[in-house]
Amino acid sequence: MFGPKECSIPRHVKGSSAIGTTEAAHPKEHAYDGLTSTRWASPVKPSWIIFELGSPREICRIDISWYSGNTRKYSFVVAVSTDGNLWHKVFGGKSSGTTEGPETYLIPSSTAYHLRITVNGNTQDDTASIIEVVIYTHA
Repeated sequence: MFGPKECSIPRHVKGSSAIGTTEAAHPKEHAYDGLTSTRWASPVKPSWIIFELGSPREICRIDISWYSGNTRKYSFVVAVSTDGNLWHKVFGGKSSGTTEGPETYLIPSSTAYHLRITVNGNTQDDTASIIEVVIYTHA
């Protein structure tokens, strides 16, 4: 008998794109560079960042570290796609506003080649600002 698949393998992003006016000092690559000293930022609402996984993966969780996440709640939507054109919403809500560390968001297991995070501002302003994103798949 088989149990549920473990959602524990962090996947490396192969590339990304961002829609919105990305701040020059905070490019999209900073959202997945493994550093907590950098971030992606866009001052307009809504803004989104798309992560390319290189091949279809069964995504089950994402961890997001939000800029000033201990003082701001970000409103956001997570969607996945197999072709980069048709998107399927898998999560929507707000960050906790209580931590600068990563927040875990469990999503329904979804096979995807792309993952998009759309940020609709935060409780302080319209800025989208993410320190780091880690995408997890099933083992």
